[in-house]
Amino acid sequence: MNLTNFLKQTDAITAKYSKEQLVSFIHDIGRVLPEHSREGFLNRLKAAGGEREKEPAKVWEKEPEFDEMYKSVKNNLEIIDSQEVAISAIVNEEYDDWYDDSNEEYYYEDESGISDMLAEACGFVHICMDRERYQEGFEIGN
Repeated sequence: MNLTNFLKQTDAITAKYSKEQLVSFIHDIGRVLPEHSREGFLNRLKAAGGEREKEPAKVWEKEPEFDEMYKSVKNNLEIIDSQEVAISAIVNEEYDDWYDDSNEEYYYEDESGISDMLAEACGFVHICMDRERYQEGFEIGN
């Protein structure tokens, strides 16, 4: 489920709950929260109550990290498309086609990191969907 849909469903569900039900839910979350996450949880809880100045809402359109990631992923895909990098096939010297041997005839090596580049591109598309940056996600996915 993408972030936008998750948040809309969360808002719809919590709008129906009483204060006591929400307090109980927060308490249940706190009970199972890992120790390393507790300080951050308390800071966010205090911020929601106005105890410290809230950080301004992020504006996804003006996020330099996102733009850099977009350029990097797009560049990697262009390198793959231009065939500057490739997956190497190596002949398996032990391959024997006699009597339906189950060994493969070739081994494949990804010395250029193509699979990592593609995994990064897929992760970036997921980030685009969460941030409603559909144009960039479509360009990378296409």
